[in-house]
Amino acid sequence: MEENLKENNIKFWIDKHNRYSDLVAAEEVERMLNLRTQTLKPNFWGSPDERTARFKQLWWQLPRYTRPILYFIYRMFFQLGILDGREGVIFHFLQAYWFRLIVDVKIDEILKYQHPEKYAGKEPVSPLGFVFKFLVLFLLFYFFNLLFFGLTSPGKHYSPFLDHYLNYVQGLRWLLLNVSTGLLNLLGFTAICNDYELLVAGHSTIQVVYSCLGLGVISFFAAFVLAFPKPVKRKMIFLVTGILVIEFLNVIRFMVLVLYWTPKDSKIIDHHTIFNVIIYIIIAISLYFWVKHPEGENKRHAAN
Repeated sequence: MEENLKENNIKFWIDKHNRYSDLVAAEEVERMLNLRTQTLKPNFWGSPDERTARFKQLWWQLPRYTRPILYFIYRMFFQLGILDGREGVIFHFLQAYWFRLIVDVKIDEILKYQHPEKYAGKEPVSPLGFVFKFLVLFLLFYFFNLLFFGLTSPGKHYSPFLDHYLNYVQGLRWLLLNVSTGLLNLLGFTAICNDYELLVAGHSTIQVVYSCLGLGVISFFAAFVLAFPKPVKRKMIFLVTGILVIEFLNVIRFMVLVLYWTPKDSKIIDHHTIFNVIIYIIIAISLYFWVKHPEGENKRHAAN
C-alpha cells in the first residue's frame, strides 16, 4: 500500500496532478503524431496489463472533453463512487474528471501552438467555456424544476396560477400516465389512470411522483447539448429526439413496473437507480457518437 501523507494537503495534490497532466498531455500528443507507440499488445482477453493497454487505446479514441464526463459517470455509478462519502466523491471528481479535463485542455494547447497543422480547417473550442456553460445550464434547469414543483405543490409558497395554468410538471406526468395506459390497453391489459396513479387489473398499482419524471436526467442531457459548440439546428434536432427517447423509455419503465414490480422488490432494488444508470449509459453512448461525428461541420469546412 502506498500512502503519500503529503497528498492529504489539497494544494500539494493539485500541484502534483497539474505537473502530471503536462506529461500525460505531451505523451498523448506524441501518440497522435505517431512518435510514440504501445509496446504492449492491447487485448481484452489477455493479461491484466494487455487489457489495460486496450482500455487506454479506447480512451485515446474518445473525443476530448466528453471522455472525462463519461469516466466520471463510470466511477460514480458503475464503481459505486456515490457510496464513498463526501471525501470519496470529491476525490472521484478531482481524479476522474478535473485531472482528465486539464489533460484535454493541455492537449489542445500543445496542438494549437506547437502543431497548428492539426487545427487546419477547425475552429478552436473553448473547453473551460463549455464546462462553465454546461454547469450553469444544468444547475439552472435542475433547480428551476425543483423550484417550480415546490411552487405548484400545496404549501407555504403555493401559487394557484402556476398550478392551474402553467404546470408543466403535472402536464408531463399526465402525458406519461396516459401514454402508458393507452399502450397497456392496446396490448390487451385493462389499465386505468388518474392524475398520479396507474392501475392494471390483476396486476399492480404504481404512483408516479416527481422523481419518476426523469427531469434530472433531461436537465443533464439538455445542458450538455445546448452548451456544446454545434449548429443550433443540429442541437435542437438532437435535443428533441433525445428527450422523446428518454420519456418513451420512462413509459416502458412504468409499464414494466405496473405489470411485474411488487412492494417486496422495492426493498431489495431501487428501480429509480436502475433506470437512471441505464439512461445515463444510453446518453453517454449517444453523446459520444454525436460529438465524434460532426457531419455538418465537416461539410461546411469542406465547402470553405
